[in-house]
Amino acid sequence: MAAKAAASAGRGFDGVLVFCSALRSSSSRSSARMRSGSSRPVNVVRGSARWALGAAEAENRRLVRYGDQTTLLLPRSVTEAQALVSRILGPLVSHDADHGTAYVDTLRVVLRHNRSWQLAAADLHIHEQTLGYRIRKIEQLTGLGLTSTEHLAEWWFALRAYDLLTGRSPAL
Repeated sequence: MAAKAAASAGRGFDGVLVFCSALRSSSSRSSARMRSGSSRPVNVVRGSARWALGAAEAENRRLVRYGDQTTLLLPRSVTEAQALVSRILGPLVSHDADHGTAYVDTLRVVLRHNRSWQLAAADLHIHEQTLGYRIRKIEQLTGLGLTSTEHLAEWWFALRAYDLLTGRSPAL
């Protein structure tokens, strides 16, 4: 009869938690076999694990399971996060990919510095006029403006969700 060894958890090189258990056959004392399994496709499990890991890092907690309650104000699932990112940041993400621009990062830096053009331009190592051009382009591409509290909130939530989806630590 096979005895189940204690489950062990390790962290893979890509930031995804991997869970395994060792099984020992009664017929061979020296041979242990590793087993792992999943009830969902690997890409879904990876996304769920990455989401939970990002939430754990953001809250400075040792363990967060996918679907656990968190203090973060974020979408509740990967699907909701993808929809939010697509709707709010989609035009910037696409433009950055197609044209080699960095509008998502520019927006992140502007929000991190509470819309201070001087601090954001210094952080980005660009002239304030260049930052002004980028901000106008961001507003043009998204249809959202830096003077609207509603738009600022949408961008903030979308950036947090984008960070969790891409495995970046969710901090502006």
